[in-house]
Amino acid sequence: MQFYLSYYIITIINLSFSTISKFAELYSILIVIRLSLGWLPKLNAFNEPYATLYGMVDPYLRFFRGMVPTVFGMDLSPLLALLFLQNLTIIFDHVRMEIG
Repeated sequence: MQFYLSYYIITIINLSFSTISKFAELYSILIVIRLSLGWLPKLNAFNEPYATLYGMVDPYLRFFRGMVPTVFGMDLSPLLALLFLQNLTIIFDHVRMEIG
């Protein structure tokens, strides 16, 4: 009985870490799409589906906005945000491999 219980706990932890890792990867892709759309001058960010994308990604990017100074007028804080998500993905993947 003890073996089965520990097996289920390890499976739940493994599934949780895998889900967090995949969510971080998906969110990184959304950030790259949002940054790519920022280069289009005629794009109206208030129309759908852009408003939804901006609403999902901008609060996270705002968190990093003041941490990195601008270089030649370019905001480099999204790089820090993507770096944080990539490190989070790597950490959770390694922990998941160690557990499972």
